[in-house]
Amino acid sequence: FWSTAGQQPYNPGNEPFLKFLTVLSTTSDDSFPRTLSVSYGDNEPTVNFGYAERVNTEFKKLGVRGMSIMFASGDGGVSGGQSSPCTTFVPTYPAGSPWVTAVGGTQGSNPETGAGLSAGGFSDYWARP
Repeated sequence: FWSTAGQQPYNPGNEPFLKFLTVLSTTSDDSFPRTLSVSYGDNEPTVNFGYAERVNTEFKKLGVRGMSIMFASGDGGVSGGQSSPCTTFVPTYPAGSPWVTAVGGTQGSNPETGAGLSAGGFSDYWARP
């Protein structure tokens, strides 16, 4: 379990992803986790683009070291992190980053289906890979 207190420099209500990733990047190889799974994120429009680019650089560095990085796609479907009425799709970040895998929820069994609350891992900042 890893945890880092703090906030983003441009939006105090957002998660301190860069601080967390910087700590991970200085971790020795014998303590370095090979899988990172994070169950939260921020609505992409609330994340400063320059900050998101810097965070993406850290994702690339961790990928080169062999880490698989997965982020929850969001709990609001196309309305972003939380379900609310919207007239425009709201992407989530970091799930929308081209350097991570966005993971949505499922429901039921036989057949198991995608949960309606899951967002899609899309972005307004970056084109689809």
